[in-house]
Amino acid sequence: MPKSVVEVRASKVDGAQRGQKMPLPSNPKTEQIIEDVTAINAFLSGFTYEGMVFGGLRRLFNEGNRDDFDYNLGGRLHCANGQGYIGMKSRERGNITINGEAVVEVDINASYLTILHALKNVPMPDRDDIYAIDGLPREVVKRWFTITMGSTKFQTRWLRRNLEEMREAGVAHKPWMTVKAVEKAVLEHFPFMQDWSKQEVRWSNLMFIESEVIIGTMLELMRQYEVPSLPVHDCIIVRKSDQDLAMRVLTEQFKAKVGIEPRLKVKQHQ
Repeated sequence: MPKSVVEVRASKVDGAQRGQKMPLPSNPKTEQIIEDVTAINAFLSGFTYEGMVFGGLRRLFNEGNRDDFDYNLGGRLHCANGQGYIGMKSRERGNITINGEAVVEVDINASYLTILHALKNVPMPDRDDIYAIDGLPREVVKRWFTITMGSTKFQTRWLRRNLEEMREAGVAHKPWMTVKAVEKAVLEHFPFMQDWSKQEVRWSNLMFIESEVIIGTMLELMRQYEVPSLPVHDCIIVRKSDQDLAMRVLTEQFKAKVGIEPRLKVKQHQ
């Protein structure tokens, strides 16, 4: 298991892939974070895995140079041994077994967007898929939210990698699906996004709330039920036999930390 389980990085500067690593002070808050991640690593290392190698997890906080930083920005768990299983494609993770048992992925549908609805006190749309907007493929809408929430302003064009990601998701991009056309349709359905460039809430705030939900779920499954779970950003991988329990605990954690009930999806690969 990794000796260093918590990392803080400064905000990215133009052209850099990631922010500069910052020193980690010793105080009660950092000691508790270290204790939780260390406990998760020790617990998960007691299981056997096929289809992946478990090399431990590390919690990464972002934008550590912001004035309001207090271990409340970013905070996702990452594989300590590089990309690890998190870097696999979803279908490849379907080959993973835990103690010989097949797994499922329990996913929070539109995690950031759901959290933002709660923070803005705006009711969620009454439809199964929040990304479902008439006339637009959901992956195009989802990609628009991804790039918008990762920036402080609305984008003017798709980047090449955005188009490649949509193609990989099986979406046939049409010439009329410009960023501005998608933006217009999205803002009609989600008018509270119109002031995005002026909002104080950013991706790192949303990521932290999401990370607290995921880690809280993992800790409860571990401490109360001795059930293993592997994080993948806004979802957890659990054994099929633990699916119902994991969904209940994840729902409870989300509701406690966000204030509304999430919509969960389950991917079964085998």
